[in-house]
Amino acid sequence: MVLALDDRSLLPEEIQLVVLRLGVQHYALDITDVREVIFVPEITAIPRQPHHTLGVLNLRGRVLPVVDLRRALGLPPAEPTSTSRVVVAQEGRLVGLLADEVSQVATVGRAAVEPLDATVVDQTDEYARGIARVDGQIVVWLDLARLLAAPVGGSAVSA
Repeated sequence: MVLALDDRSLLPEEIQLVVLRLGVQHYALDITDVREVIFVPEITAIPRQPHHTLGVLNLRGRVLPVVDLRRALGLPPAEPTSTSRVVVAQEGRLVGLLADEVSQVATVGRAAVEPLDATVVDQTDEYARGIARVDGQIVVWLDLARLLAAPVGGSAVSA
């Protein structure tokens, strides 16, 4: 759901967001899309995988694909650091999302959520639900379903 200027009232009074960082920019996922956050485990590369897919990980006996959120959003890749985390998200299936850092779970009121401005975000690339203000920071609220289905460099993020 991408917000239009007049439908913010369709949002719940409060929204819980898992706030993460990619470089200097903050992004968020709806907490209902997130199963857990884990340290970056060993990731096994798979031959001929899409450039935004890092490989697979073993999570308590389940093999999950791992998507580099930086690459999925068209940002330059970076090596994982001690603050990097994998967000285990569920959008029809479990998928790991590599982030530079997961900083908090924030509760924001619907008044803190702004619609996307077409001059800032191409509406044909509807990977974001809106812009939220969290503790004075501007946070891009990601739409997980659209992000995983969106073309990236000519291919879909298939996890």
